Amino acid sequence: MDNSYILRLQAGEEGCFEEIYYQYNQFLYSYFYKRIRSTQVCEDLVQETFIRLWKYRSNLNASLSFDIQLFRIAKTTLIDIAKRASKAPVSYVSHDELPDVAAEDNFQISLDKKEKLQYLIAALPPVRKKILNLKINGYSNKEIAIQLTITVKTVENNINSAYRELRKLSNLTPLMLLVFLH
Repeated sequence: MDNSYILRLQAGEEGCFEEIYYQYNQFLYSYFYKRIRSTQVCEDLVQETFIRLWKYRSNLNASLSFDIQLFRIAKTTLIDIAKRASKAPVSYVSHDELPDVAAEDNFQISLDKKEKLQYLIAALPPVRKKILNLKINGYSNKEIAIQLTITVKTVENNINSAYRELRKLSNLTPLMLLVFLH
C-alpha cells in the first residue's frame, strides 16, 4: 500500500492525494498539537505539510515507507516554521495571530509571562543561563562556543535543555517560548 501511494503520487494522481489527505490529516494534526498546542498553527502546519508532499512528490523513495516519509516532511515543516518564528522580530506578529483577548489583557498576560520567564531563566544552572542569555542576545552557537571555550555541540545541548526546562516550568507552548525569548 505504501509503494502504491508513492507511485500514484509521483504519477500526479490527484485522487491518491485526496485519499492520503483524508487518511493522514488527523494524525498530522495530533502530531503537531502535541508539540505546539495551537489549533491555528497546527492547521497551518498540516496544510504546509501536504503542500510540500505534493510539491516534492517526485523525490519520494518507493523503497521507504510512505508513513516515514510523510512524517519526515511534517517534522521538517515544524522545524522550518519554528526557525522562521524565532528569527521574526516580535513587531511582525500581527494582531490576528494573538489570542482573542482584549488588547490591555493581552499586553498584561504577555508581561506576566515574560516576567515569569525571566525569573525562570535566572533559576537555570549558571552555564546554561549564560549560554541562553548569549543566544537571546543574538550570538550564534559558534560565537557562544568560542566565547566560552566549549564545543558547539555543548552549546546546542545546553540550549535545548534550557528550552525543555523552560517549557516545562512555564507552561508556554514552544512557539510562545520562541516569541518571548527572541
